[in-house]
Amino acid sequence: ALALPRRLGNWIVVKAGRPILTIEQHGKRLTPMPSASPDDLAQAAARLPDLLRLRPGRDIRHKLTVETWDGQPAAATVARQILEAVGFVRDYQAMTLYAVWQ
Repeated sequence: ALALPRRLGNWIVVKAGRPILTIEQHGKRLTPMPSASPDDLAQAAARLPDLLRLRPGRDIRHKLTVETWDGQPAAATVARQILEAVGFVRDYQAMTLYAVWQ
């Protein structure tokens, strides 16, 4: 069962009514669903830059850092290739997307 606390900064990416990816703490923690295909995950990751624009005027975020993917350091998982395709760069064990690149 999917357990994601309802909090500001947590989201679920859904495709055709089924969860693909959970996003926690404004993008710091990503958890892919076991049933998600690599293509589903690539499509979900392509939407991550939108998180930089969710709260304009209130808390402008200049970067988005994904620290973990499925509980592991993002840069040491398959997430590295998925996120690099969207414009993220390796940032020690995390992956970071800078707003100025968008």
